[in-house]
Order: sequence, then C-alpha cells, then structure tokens
Amino acid sequence: MLMHSLVWILCSVFQADVYKAVAAARKAFELGSEWRTMDASARGRLIYKLADAMERNLQYLAVSTRDTILSTSVYIPFTSAPQK
Repeated sequence: MLMHSLVWILCSVFQADVYKAVAAARKAFELGSEWRTMDASARGRLIYKLADAMERNLQYLAVSTRDTILSTSVYIPFTSAPQK
C-alpha cells in the first residue's frame, strides 16, 4: 500500500486479501447484521477477547512481525522528500 502523502511504503499485500477484508467489513456493517444489532457491551467484550488473545500471543506476534519486516519491504521510511 502506498501512502502518497507520507511518501513511504507501509506494506505489500495481495489484492485478493484486500478485497476479502473490504467485503468482510462491508458485510459486518450492513443494516441488520449481527455486528450492528449487537449491543455495545457485547461488542466491547469481543474486542477485549481479541486484545486478550493478542496479549497471550504477544511473543509470536512480535517475532512474526520482525521476521516479516526483515524478509520483505514492509516498511521503508524516507528521511527526506525526493529530490526534483
């Protein structure tokens, strides 16, 4: 994904994965969907469950992120604007 205003590459992803994520998000927010009809406290409990799972797997997530960064061009900051 290229953020032109920031002028750096944040990550490389497969287009099919982007389409899947967008489709899932749209489905979750359709009128009458389970997520939209769920009360806020139930949504909050699900988000806390996600946070707990991430904390339990923090070491794995950290190593996976590090390995991804080291093996691909996930994050390449530019120290200054490109010269004209």
